[in-house]
Amino acid sequence: MKKKLSRILSAILVMTLFTANMVTVKAYDETGPIQKDALIQKAKSRTTENYLTIKDEATGEEITVNLGEANISAKSTSDGIKVTNTLDLEKALENLPVTKANQTVTDTLSGWRGTVTISYTDDGTWACLNYTSGNWRRVSGSYSMSNANVTYGQYLGTNSKSRNVSFGSTYSINTGFSKGKYGSGHFLGANINGRVNGKSITVTCNHYL
Repeated sequence: MKKKLSRILSAILVMTLFTANMVTVKAYDETGPIQKDALIQKAKSRTTENYLTIKDEATGEEITVNLGEANISAKSTSDGIKVTNTLDLEKALENLPVTKANQTVTDTLSGWRGTVTISYTDDGTWACLNYTSGNWRRVSGSYSMSNANVTYGQYLGTNSKSRNVSFGSTYSINTGFSKGKYGSGHFLGANINGRVNGKSITVTCNHYL
């Protein structure tokens, strides 16, 4: 009887240890440290659109310049990751090859530069544009800017939203958007616009998901 009881207690102990180990493994999977790291790397490698558009209001002639990569940072949060993109027009222009065409673009800006930042959350299925900030600033010359405004939005499978807001020299906006489910081709972004010396100028920063 004692041997039988001992075998039963041993079996219970083995089952308890096995169950405890299973719970530990499951808890580790649910916290998802490896999954979040992979999502951070994926976010940093995603396609971004960063470009400058200059349109002559008198002739309708339009120039578009690819500004290269934005400055992207990402960090883990309690329910996914937070990604921040910053596009600084002044730094982007400094990194362009020195050509006559690029010098013409710089001259056309009449001494104005701008910065656009977007910040969004992403859990691998749902995303949300939470915040955008930016500015227009004159670094040289005497031309004034008018009609400064920002258009920002999230273009997702659900809860697509966009807004346009006028501002003076700087802006900082918490969007208040709800998260939306995303798939291939969906993106979030913002662009700042203004008028200088007969030209409409736009700096665009988009991040595809």
